[in-house]
Amino acid sequence: MKTIAKMQTDEGSTTIEFLQDNANEYRWRVTARNGEIIGASSEGFSSMQNAKKNLSLLVLAVQEIAIQGWRNV
Repeated sequence: MKTIAKMQTDEGSTTIEFLQDNANEYRWRVTARNGEIIGASSEGFSSMQNAKKNLSLLVLAVQEIAIQGWRNV
């Protein structure tokens, strides 16, 4: 896989990468400071925009759960 874009949080605790795989599909990966992968797309996407949208949907879902205070979990 080839890294297309890489971003790191200000404090350097988390890195987000967008990658292109051998099938020319785009994927995302979130890595902790210690190098452990803490999240990754489970499928490839036809465009970088679709991969970004997929990650954004995950972020929105996590934010919604956090705002609700994990009431129903």
